[in-house]
Amino acid sequence: MLRTAFLASFLAMLLTPAGLFAAEPEVPISSWIGDDAVIVLEVTQPAALLDRVFSDDVVKAVTTSPVYQQILAAPQAREAMNLVKYFEGRYQTDLHGLLKKLTGGGLSLAVGPNESALLIVEAEDPALLTEAHDFFVMAAKNEAQKANDVDRVKSAEYRGVTGWSFNKNEAHAIVGNRLLLANKPDLLKAALDRRAQEGGKSIADVPVFQTAQKAAGPSACARAFVNLAVLKAVPQFSAALNRNENPLGTLLVAPFLSALREANWLSAGLEVQGSSVQLAFVADGAAAKPDTPSAFGAALDPQDGALANLTVPRQIASASLFRDLHGFYAAKDQLFPERTSGLIFFENMMGIFFTGRDLTEEVLAETMPDIRVVVAEQQYDPKYGTPKVQFPGFALVMRLRDPEKSRPIAEEAWQKALGLINFTRGQQALPGLIIDRPALGDVRYSTAAFAPDKPSDGSGVDVRFNFQPALAMPGPYLILSSTDALARDLIEALQREAASGAKPVAKSHSLFELRAPQVVSILKANWEAIIQQNMVEKGNQREQSEQEMGLLLTVLSYLKSLDAQAGSDNGQSTLNVRLDLQAP
Repeated sequence: MLRTAFLASFLAMLLTPAGLFAAEPEVPISSWIGDDAVIVLEVTQPAALLDRVFSDDVVKAVTTSPVYQQILAAPQAREAMNLVKYFEGRYQTDLHGLLKKLTGGGLSLAVGPNESALLIVEAEDPALLTEAHDFFVMAAKNEAQKANDVDRVKSAEYRGVTGWSFNKNEAHAIVGNRLLLANKPDLLKAALDRRAQEGGKSIADVPVFQTAQKAAGPSACARAFVNLAVLKAVPQFSAALNRNENPLGTLLVAPFLSALREANWLSAGLEVQGSSVQLAFVADGAAAKPDTPSAFGAALDPQDGALANLTVPRQIASASLFRDLHGFYAAKDQLFPERTSGLIFFENMMGIFFTGRDLTEEVLAETMPDIRVVVAEQQYDPKYGTPKVQFPGFALVMRLRDPEKSRPIAEEAWQKALGLINFTRGQQALPGLIIDRPALGDVRYSTAAFAPDKPSDGSGVDVRFNFQPALAMPGPYLILSSTDALARDLIEALQREAASGAKPVAKSHSLFELRAPQVVSILKANWEAIIQQNMVEKGNQREQSEQEMGLLLTVLSYLKSLDAQAGSDNGQSTLNVRLDLQAP
């Protein structure tokens, strides 16, 4: 029964409609969509998506979740279940099969000017579509009679097609095996005009749409097109693209925003291959251009790019960015004409740590445009104990132009930062950090830790024991880590990388990896704290909080990893995302 009810509401949406049944020539759905469409979403191979959605592991995960059980208990859900059961018996198939019959030819959603929207669904079984139409027309008329508004359900002929409307915000018709559903009657008429080849150009005739379709790839089972040239004429959208308020945010997303500012179109393609899902985004804009404030955000040499992500034990996430910090900070007045509080705070702190040195030319100029971040779950030393709330370790890794010159400068700044922390904690009568200089092989580095606390009662030690800050500078690299253990792991990872002769990933500017099992592990380790926080922030009861967070854990348990790579070449920018799924 649970499998039967799965996604029943989605079926009801797809079946809402109307019309006339007649044979139709096979023409692309896009030929019925206007050339002024701003966003077009096409599902060209619905079966590939449905097969993945209705796989045993996904159905089990959804139907056994408490949230799904709550939805199932609603009266509307029970009505939808009965409707599904009827059609399952009528056509000797299950919900999976019904949805294939209704959408197997593909579907397209187009969003145009003035908030107009047109959905076209092509069914494999026109008889099912027509029978479902009869049911919904009858149901709509009954509801209108109950509301004493019999004129609410209307029908009219246009170009030999019966069009229907159940309320003022929608109009629909069935043409052959296609359902046309619009939020405005004139939009439906325009689609029927194009069907009759008398309605002007369609989106299929637009060159940028054709180019975007090719960019999405021939094997994509779903693809999207966005006309950025039109969107950028909308003041709110243009302002959002050109807004720089957060320095850290700008540093991270600069090449993506630069590409969108330059681009006329954006395309996306979705592929499903076994247990993996891949998304490919392409825009016809460069991630960075010479002599512009955004030039810091990507390699201008096509042979250059971000370094490969580092790998350490218990890794949660890793990112590698090609960002020229010197170029970024040198362009700060152009990037941030209105000085933000975040930028002012950063400059004040840097003024303390690098006293007497020019931050742009004497500090940041000594860094290479290679920035890597690593996050990993901790294994706690019994000497210190396990904290009540467990934070992952995190570290920043940078490459230096002249390590010998930079080492004393970095060491001085690090010790000043520790001194500031200890001074502030001392004013509050809190324990301070004790500096040490251990070695790993021939690499000597600096670390600091809190003295072991008194034996705990088993409930966990203070959260400060999540941190043992460390500064290491092996070879040409600088490692700034929140924990001593992660710093040691990174020293070894960099040594392995140097031995293998690793090279940059050409034409890339951003790499990212996420390992879901480690995310699940740290969520479970902090389960009680997370539940308490959810209850406080949302005002939920404990049971409700546990259900919400339990659903998140369930979803994450089916995700093995997420990998993303972004780059730019020949005036085009790309972002490729891959999700690998697994059975829990």
